[in-house]
Amino acid sequence: MTPEHFETLARLYGADLRRWPADVQASAREHTPGLEPVLREERALDAVLDTHRSPSVSTALRQRVLAAAPAARRTWRQAWEWVTGIGLAGACAAGLAFGVMVGPPPSEDAAFLTALSPYDPAALLEPELGG
Repeated sequence: MTPEHFETLARLYGADLRRWPADVQASAREHTPGLEPVLREERALDAVLDTHRSPSVSTALRQRVLAAAPAARRTWRQAWEWVTGIGLAGACAAGLAFGVMVGPPPSEDAAFLTALSPYDPAALLEPELGG
């Protein structure tokens, strides 16, 4: 691990090596003695960040906010209309895609067989003609 990489990791994860990714912790411990000034600086920042506490919300405030929030207005009928519309569109799209993939039904006339086959159409039709 280079000193620059160590410094980058220290700035990202702080001075506590337990917060670092597991795959670099062992390598970081080997380099720690030579890079103590970097960790000292990060310990100071960690200490400031650790003093921050999230404000707690009172139960009364929480109840007022929830009471003021608009109620959900979606009904089952609205949801059903949306789902059936999507289902119909999906079925149409699937049918169209299947039709395009399958193509037209095969024709047994010689012109069609000639266009698609390098073989002699008469030879292909011969078993059907009984000959």
